[in-house]
Amino acid sequence: MNLLMLAAAVAPAAWLMKKVYDLDTIEKEPTNLLLRLLLLGVLSTVPAIFLEWVVGSVLKAAFDGTGIIFAFAQSFLGVALIEEGCKYFFLRWGAWKRPEFNCRFDGVVYAVFVSLGFALLENINYVFTFGLQVALSRALLAVPMHAVCGVYMGIWMGEAMLQQHRGQTQFVKANLSKSLWIPVLLHGIYDGCLILGTQTSVLVFMAFVVILFIYTLKRVRTFAQQDQYFYSAQ
Repeated sequence: MNLLMLAAAVAPAAWLMKKVYDLDTIEKEPTNLLLRLLLLGVLSTVPAIFLEWVVGSVLKAAFDGTGIIFAFAQSFLGVALIEEGCKYFFLRWGAWKRPEFNCRFDGVVYAVFVSLGFALLENINYVFTFGLQVALSRALLAVPMHAVCGVYMGIWMGEAMLQQHRGQTQFVKANLSKSLWIPVLLHGIYDGCLILGTQTSVLVFMAFVVILFIYTLKRVRTFAQQDQYFYSAQ
């Protein structure tokens, strides 16, 4: 039973990592680097758990733990900013200065591996805490949402690295900023609709997820097809 639960928790992240890895057609990233980024993603859960507890306690005290303002403050500040911020920090630390980061799509591969490292440990915790009944919903929603946030974090980090090679430092900062706040925005909307829990918010959530997942699938495939070495763009 424990092996079945572990397989159910690990399989969604493993499948998504393979799909993104397969899209990287110009130059495959070294296995040791990808494993390192995956482990950094797992490690990023440690500060995230602590910060979520601190910020969550403050927000509950400030808003009595109820209401629309609390729902979205908790979603954007208490969850999205912290989780995506921790992933972003470990991604920058683990990948930004690596010589292997020599193509735009590399940013997507790296960010997705960090994001799914985070999702992997989170999913194992959920499945072993609440049982196999949560495995399917998380495989279809929560784990792919972490991957989606990783895609956008990686797209803009890849663009930032491209501008770094071109010497256009003003665009580097702007794109690095996007690589953080766009995932925070998407993650915050996702969690906000769920935390609010009204009939309207659930309908908005369903429409948001379907549209976002379909659009992201097309976006990441196009970005992979347009991949290029940084030095060829100079």
